[in-house]
Amino acid sequence: MKLSSLLNSENSEKNHLQIQQSGQRRIDRMAQSGVGKSSLWSLAEVGWTAGPVTFLAAQGGYYLGFGTWLPNENLIFFVGYTVLMGLIAVLVKFIYKATKGQELDDAKEQLLLVIGSLPDFILSVRDLTLSRMEPESRRYESARILLQKSDLGPQWLTLAVNSIIDSPVIAQAVANIEIYWRAGMYSRIHDINQELSTEISAALASLEPDRPRLARLLEQRLQGKKNTLRSGVEREPFFIERIFSAIEEDNEDIMGLSDVEEVLTLAFELLSGRRIPMLVVNCVGSSQLTIATKKLEKERSKYRIARARGYSQLLALANFLSDSNLLDYSTVAERLPSSDLLQICLETIDRLCQNICDDIGCVQKRENVDMRALKLNHSVLIKALELYQQAYRSSAMVLNEHADFLKDINSWQRINLKYADANTKVSVTGKQGLHIIERQIQLTDADKITVVKKIAHHFDSQSILSKGLRNRTQQSNWQVSNQHVRAAKQLAIDLALALNPCVFISLPEVQGAIYSSNAVDLGSFEPGLSTTTKVGWGESVAKEVKKDMVKASEQIAQAIHRYYGICLGDKELDFMHQTYGMNKEHVIDYYLENEQGEQSSNVFEPRSPLMIPEVKFAWRKTLTLYRQHI
Repeated sequence: MKLSSLLNSENSEKNHLQIQQSGQRRIDRMAQSGVGKSSLWSLAEVGWTAGPVTFLAAQGGYYLGFGTWLPNENLIFFVGYTVLMGLIAVLVKFIYKATKGQELDDAKEQLLLVIGSLPDFILSVRDLTLSRMEPESRRYESARILLQKSDLGPQWLTLAVNSIIDSPVIAQAVANIEIYWRAGMYSRIHDINQELSTEISAALASLEPDRPRLARLLEQRLQGKKNTLRSGVEREPFFIERIFSAIEEDNEDIMGLSDVEEVLTLAFELLSGRRIPMLVVNCVGSSQLTIATKKLEKERSKYRIARARGYSQLLALANFLSDSNLLDYSTVAERLPSSDLLQICLETIDRLCQNICDDIGCVQKRENVDMRALKLNHSVLIKALELYQQAYRSSAMVLNEHADFLKDINSWQRINLKYADANTKVSVTGKQGLHIIERQIQLTDADKITVVKKIAHHFDSQSILSKGLRNRTQQSNWQVSNQHVRAAKQLAIDLALALNPCVFISLPEVQGAIYSSNAVDLGSFEPGLSTTTKVGWGESVAKEVKKDMVKASEQIAQAIHRYYGICLGDKELDFMHQTYGMNKEHVIDYYLENEQGEQSSNVFEPRSPLMIPEVKFAWRKTLTLYRQHI
C-alpha cells in the first residue's frame, strides 16, 4: 500500500486521519514509557488498592478467621488507614505531576519535532548532494534516485529514463512495464523484453561502462523488478565506519553527504520501531577454545573495519576531487573496488600537478595565466595530498591488523587441533562447538527519548539546517553551501554518538548486521505531510520491511569456513535455510570451490590489504615549484 494512493482514495480524509491518530498514539506511548507512568492511572491504582480492595480484604479475612465481622474499632482503624494513605498518595502524585508533567510534555514535543522532521531532512540532504554536482552528473544521479523509488508512476519513469538515454522507445517500454507490473500481467513484461531485446541491450551497453549501477537499475525496471516496502532499499556500505573515522580523525572530509543521509535514515528506522536482526558466532565447550574463538572473532571484525577505513579514506579523497570538479561524481557513486578507486585518484592528482606545472611554465615565460585558477589548484593539491597521506597511514594500519589477524588464526588452529572431535563443528542446538546466535538491534522507548534529547537542537527552527530546509526551493539559499554541509555532517556525528550508547553501532558486528539489512523505503514520503502523519507512516513502513537474513546467513557460513575451516553439516544447513532463507546451494558451491585436502590447510588467509604507495616525488616537486616561482 502506497501513501500517494492511500491519500488519494475515496476515503482519503478518513485514512489520513487514522494515520495521524496512529502517529499521535505512537508519540504518546514513547513519551509515557520514557518519562514514566501516567499520574492519573497511578493514582487510580493506589485509590483502588487502598480503598475498596483493602476494606473488602480486611472484612473477608476477619470473618474467615474469627467467624464474625470486623469490630467497629478495627473498622475505624482501616478506614483511617485508607484515608491517610490516599491523602499521602494524592500529595505524592501531585508533586510527581508538578515535576514530571512538564518533562512528559517536553518529551512529546521533542519526539514530534525530531521524528517528524527526519524525512524532510533526508530529502534536503539528498538535494544538497545534488546541488554540489555538475549538471550532467546531477541529471544521472537524479534519475538513479527516481528509479529506486518504489511508488514511481509511469510518467515519472518516462522522465527518469529520458534523462539518461536518448531512446523514447525504451522510456515508453519502462512506463508500460510498470503498468503491467501493477496489474500483475507478468507475461506481458516478458513479451516487451522479447520484442525490444536489441534496443534494450544497446541501452544497457551505453550505460554499463561509466555508470554500471544505473545500468543495473534500468535493467531491473525493464524486468519488472523494483524495490518495495517489503524489500526495502540497499544501504551504502561502511557509512557508520566513515562517520566514526571522521570523529576520531577530527576530519569531516572523510565522510560524505551520502553518509549523512544513511545515518538519518537509520535513525528514523530505529525511532520508528525497526528491529534489525544480527547473527553472531559464539563458542561453547573448552574454555581455551572459547577464549581463542572470541579473540579471533574480535580480530576478524577489527580487520574488516580497518579495511573499510582504508577504503573510506580513499573515498574521502575521491569525494574531495569530485567537489573540486576534477573528477566525475559517478566515480564516487559507483562504489568502485578499492584498487580501481586508487588508480583513478592517482591519475587525477597526476593531471592536477601537470596542470599546475604547465601554468608555472607559462608564468616563467611571461605568458597570460589565470592566476586565480592557479592559486585554487594549488590549494586543492595541498588538501588532496593531506587526504592522500591519511589514506596512506590507514593502509599501514591495515597491514598491522592483517598481521595480527594471521597470528590469531594460527593460534586458533593450534588450540582447535586438541579439541577437533568435540568442538570443530557448528551447532544450533548442541552443547559444544561454534554456535550461531541471533540478536536484535533496536531502541527501547526510553532509549528513543534519550537519543531525541541529544539531537533535538539540530531540528530547532533557528538551526542552520532548518533555515536551509525552509528555503531549499530558492537556489540562491540552498545551492552549494559549505555552511549547510558542515551543519549536516555535524548532525550525523551527533546522531551517531547519541545512538552508540543505546545500540552500540561502533561495534563491527553491529555495523555488519546493519549493512546486510536493507533500509526502509522512504519514497512514499513527500514534503508537506503533517508531523503525526509522518510518525504514523514511519511506524508502518518500519514494520513492513521483511526480515531478510539471506545475505547475512550466507556471509557468516562462508566466514566460519574461511577462518575456522569448518563446514556446516546437513542439519545446520537445513536450519539456516528454514530459519533465515539461506541458499544452501550457494554455500555448498562455495565449499566445493574452496575445498582443501587437509583440515589444517582449510583455513585460508584473509584477503590481502590494498597497498597504497607513498606520496609521489613529482607531487611534492610541484608544491616546491609553486613556492619558488609564484
